[in-house]
Amino acid sequence: MTKEKDISINVYGYLNEFSGLSESARSNIDALLENNLKVNVHSFNYDHSTNTYRDFPNPSNNDASINLFHININFIEKFIQDIGTQPFKEKYNIAYWAWEFSEPPIEIEQYISLFDEIWVPSDFCVNAFNKIASIPVVKIPHALATPTLLKSNELEELQAHISDKFVFLTIFDSVSSIDRKNPFATINAFISSFENNNDVVLIIKTHNLDQFSDAKKMFLDIANKHTNIILINKKISKDELQNLIQNANCYVSLHRSEGFGLTMAEAMSYGKLVIATGYSGNLEYMNINNSILVPYELIASEKDYGLTKKGYIYANPDINFVSKKLLQIVTNYNQYSGLAQRGEELIRNKYSFSTIGQLMKERLVLISKNLKTSKDTEYFNLSEEILNINLENQTLERKIKKLEKNIFIKIKYWYKKKIKC
Repeated sequence: MTKEKDISINVYGYLNEFSGLSESARSNIDALLENNLKVNVHSFNYDHSTNTYRDFPNPSNNDASINLFHININFIEKFIQDIGTQPFKEKYNIAYWAWEFSEPPIEIEQYISLFDEIWVPSDFCVNAFNKIASIPVVKIPHALATPTLLKSNELEELQAHISDKFVFLTIFDSVSSIDRKNPFATINAFISSFENNNDVVLIIKTHNLDQFSDAKKMFLDIANKHTNIILINKKISKDELQNLIQNANCYVSLHRSEGFGLTMAEAMSYGKLVIATGYSGNLEYMNINNSILVPYELIASEKDYGLTKKGYIYANPDINFVSKKLLQIVTNYNQYSGLAQRGEELIRNKYSFSTIGQLMKERLVLISKNLKTSKDTEYFNLSEEILNINLENQTLERKIKKLEKNIFIKIKYWYKKKIKC
């Protein structure tokens, strides 16, 4: 019988990047360590450099029977080209993937056979991957560190500038698709409400914008024209990023779609009011009782852009609603303190290293208990208990499709009836 203290895991990932993907991987490792699991960390850099974001314990060995690959979908091919398939052999292989659309990522189908299980951060992702995966898809949300109050010398000048102002903040990585992150919607809503009000500022924090010259020019033109819009286009440390969140009054994300939305959850963990599109993975932790959800209409993307394919469905948030709500937030900020407080409590209770680490531990214990090694071929077979989980996922998927079909038929009937009238 497998004992919890005997559980060990090999974790592979690009852990030295200034990105939400790398941050989520680092946090999940910390959650595993906090729950006393033995973790062999194998860290890689996209550019093969030796840069180190932070130090992890050196892998004492690589004999853990379970691998966790924190390698996102668009880097799986590169990862395999770099290290080969040897680490996958004779192991139980778990992929940790986030995905931002309701349509499954067809590019990943060719790699699913390498894995025995997929972990994802939200039900939104579960539903997407279940459409193409014949292996278990398990929800393991991102873990968030307990917030600490920090000071940042690098942001000292900015802090002095905004100290007596009401601060809205939005954060995104330009490489993650400017179209999907939709920052121009936030800018338009802000300008509509506060164009000539220098007592209210919008901070736009991004990096990798230099890779998109047209978009960069648009952002710079906006920042030059509007003195109450501040653009920060550079990589900053985790401490500096947290300090930026601490100095904001309200976090804004008018995204079109998210797999989880890590910065929204981080802002909530600091007790900040969050206003965001009421669609996709952020609904894993956001609701009308702890945040402001923006209404939207679903539209189809008009062109291919990275992993976004033409025709993918995502949200178009209601900018008029946001403009009015931003004014209300500034005018009656204390009115929203209850929302922010409940958001903070939920994140700290349900998404802590302790809670998420325990969730991972329980899953790993179940996997270890059900792994059976063949003496002849030394391959792993899943027991009936884990296979039943996949069957249950498929049953739920069929039920969801049936419900969606029924809703569509009802809407179609209602529309035809209305036209006749």
